Amino acid sequence: PFVDDVTFVGVAVGDADYDGAAEIAAVARLTESVSRVYLLAANGALHAAEWPVQIDGGTLAGPALGNIDASGHMEIVVGTTDGAVYALGTAGQVWSTVPSVAGSISSPPEKEYRSRYCATSSRDSGMV
Repeated sequence: PFVDDVTFVGVAVGDADYDGAAEIAAVARLTESVSRVYLLAANGALHAAEWPVQIDGGTLAGPALGNIDASGHMEIVVGTTDGAVYALGTAGQVWSTVPSVAGSISSPPEKEYRSRYCATSSRDSGMV
């Protein structure tokens, strides 16, 4: 099954709902100011009818998966080029506030991290 004719800028794979099967979280940048977040089953079908979810802001990197609220389900976390951070639940709900902690997160300045993979979904190519 194909979800859309889009190019995903990044993906994360994990058991997002702790049901024993892996899900695929993916982000597609539609324009410089709009992106779409997907949660897919391992076969490429949408995880639930609520997906995909459109968010404001362009994206250049993939999502992260993590249980940031100790709910028993992972959240999909996406950052945008305008500095916004979105957290989405497995049912497609967008959190109004992303939990935060004091301090900062940084990576060593001498290292540059880039995704080496890009996935494309096309109804014509037969590939996901």
